[in-house]
Amino acid sequence: GASRIAAVLLVDLQGSGVRLPGALFAMTDDGRIAGSVSGGCIEPQLIEEAQALLAEAEPRLRLVRYDQSGGKLFSPLQPCSDVVELAVFLLDPAAYTEAVRAVEQERAVRFCVGLDGPHAGRQWVEDVSAVSEVPTGQIPLPESEAARASIFDRDDGRCFGYVITPAPQLVIVGASHLGQELAVAAMRVGFRVSVVDSRPRFLTEERFPAVAERLVTTPRKAFDALNVGAETAVCAISHDDKLDDDAITLALERGCYYVGALGSRLTHAERCERLQEQGVAPERLEEIRSPIGIAIGATTPAEIALSIAAEVSGAYRVLVPKRR
Repeated sequence: GASRIAAVLLVDLQGSGVRLPGALFAMTDDGRIAGSVSGGCIEPQLIEEAQALLAEAEPRLRLVRYDQSGGKLFSPLQPCSDVVELAVFLLDPAAYTEAVRAVEQERAVRFCVGLDGPHAGRQWVEDVSAVSEVPTGQIPLPESEAARASIFDRDDGRCFGYVITPAPQLVIVGASHLGQELAVAAMRVGFRVSVVDSRPRFLTEERFPAVAERLVTTPRKAFDALNVGAETAVCAISHDDKLDDDAITLALERGCYYVGALGSRLTHAERCERLQEQGVAPERLEEIRSPIGIAIGATTPAEIALSIAAEVSGAYRVLVPKRR
């Protein structure tokens, strides 16, 4: 028969933590593990919790609390936070599959688990539009990562909910070797990556197999098709002045929170002169990140991609919540 999976869900924490509520650790009945709810400090103990759950004929959700706020530990293992509250339950494959499908369809949903009462352990997925006052057609994005998780009351007991929204969008303009490495690095940290280039020989399925979209067209047509806006990051790395200039101008017009451009300080100064002549305001030019990426002494395409992905991710975490 199919393998059963014990899930350990981080429901609440007090004090700082490596993971936020909504984090998941899981173990199959044949001992395979995935995910985490801490930096690794309590997972060894959670394996025992998962094993105990899987050993039950009819596994029921149990709430586990690790508390070191008064210096007295509930567990021999010390959690990163003062208090960590966890729910241990048998994962419902149908509900989990529905949540995964929603992500693939770019729908915003809330994954819910009953914490107590007659429905403790029951899992379900509901459209976020049904539980939030958001205009139809808009994706209701949480104000922060911490705001994704909530504990709410129903007639039959407390429930935990976690809002899952479509991945943030990164548009890479330039299907170079660096573009290949950047696509991989950005997808690893959770971005939905699309690549734009007017040169079909560069932008092939073989070179960019896993990206969301490959658009062999102009930046304007691509940005329209991708609905590029304030919550999109744009990296202009083609090293083709016309292609990069068009992408940068459009990204600034559309208020993208991150606009990065490949090039040295000299080439960027020349680029700014060109863009100013084309009517871009000087204060808007200051928004461009160039040289692109954080300074880590990168030399190889993979290292440069790492530095760019870090800068894009940092901008998304810091700047986007301030705009909401």
